Amino acid sequence: MPLKGFDSNLRLVLLFIFSFFITSCQSVIKKEPCIDLPGSASDAAEFISSLALQRDPDKIIKGIGKITLWDSGGMMTSRAAWAGAADGRLRIEMLGLPGQPVAKLIYDGHDYIFISPLEQRTYRKSGADADLELLTGIPVPSADIVKLLSGEIPVSEHDVVVFQTGETGELHCKHVLVLKKNWRGVVEKLFLNNTHDRVVKIEMFRWGRIVFRAELGDIQTVEGREVPYRLLFSDGNRKGFSIDVEKCWPDIDITPEMFFIDSE
Repeated sequence: MPLKGFDSNLRLVLLFIFSFFITSCQSVIKKEPCIDLPGSASDAAEFISSLALQRDPDKIIKGIGKITLWDSGGMMTSRAAWAGAADGRLRIEMLGLPGQPVAKLIYDGHDYIFISPLEQRTYRKSGADADLELLTGIPVPSADIVKLLSGEIPVSEHDVVVFQTGETGELHCKHVLVLKKNWRGVVEKLFLNNTHDRVVKIEMFRWGRIVFRAELGDIQTVEGREVPYRLLFSDGNRKGFSIDVEKCWPDIDITPEMFFIDSE
């Protein structure tokens, strides 16, 4: 059942859980100069079309690794296991030293539920938007997290896509793909690597303001898919979280209990 103070209570629980697992975190993007290549509007559209070919509505990915959260107050890290479906359903289990779950987050497509065995309590948020802001402080849609973990680049609905030329911050790239809606302006930016054949960073916008950015690093080939083994999310300020993958299994079969919300 929904509880008052869901946000504050939940973050206090996370702080207690993660206080045993402190670590450091670095940016996943290497700061390398990019090659200045010409890019036309048709080149930009073609690149976006190639990203669309990666889409698989039945995609499921499972993995284990570490999740780190931070804000101006400090940093928290835990070992974790996760499973996600392309439609945004997501299950994350934070693991203690023996490998046993110490906390669970499940989004079944309709409700979030956070289970704290340590407290023997269950926090539920019904009718929530499908993003993880309540847990991480960053409004990243769960569907985007699943896509990125499985090697797919989220592409926002847009009317125009162009190459942005000129200096682009720490990446020193000359080309960034900019997606725009006619009545909303910029909705997404995709930063390319130094050979302009792979997206290494995305930024999502809403009404001209950045919602979140995600950096992709340590790309590895798993069962024919190129997947990032390091993901770093931030709000462009002091909040963020990262996912460090130790092992992943793309294209696994769905089981009925995978996203089942129990009442432990």
